[in-house]
Amino acid sequence: MVSGIVFAYTINSVNTGLLSMPDLKRYREQITITQFEPVQDTKLRGVMMAIDRQLRRIKLQTVDDYDWIKIDDVIQVTT
Repeated sequence: MVSGIVFAYTINSVNTGLLSMPDLKRYREQITITQFEPVQDTKLRGVMMAIDRQLRRIKLQTVDDYDWIKIDDVIQVTT
């Protein structure tokens, strides 16, 4: 659950800027993000690479590509 705790801290600090990008580089652990979708929630697995504070989204590096996930759509984060 360490990544879940780090991720929750990151979401809460998006507005305050408490966690900078160099801090994120320490946490290269695979996480699974459950994202809200109207029909059925989706799960994405990867490494969090960046946070866009203005657009409130997270860049998740997956095996073959990356996805930008809206912070407001995140339901759950697990390791």
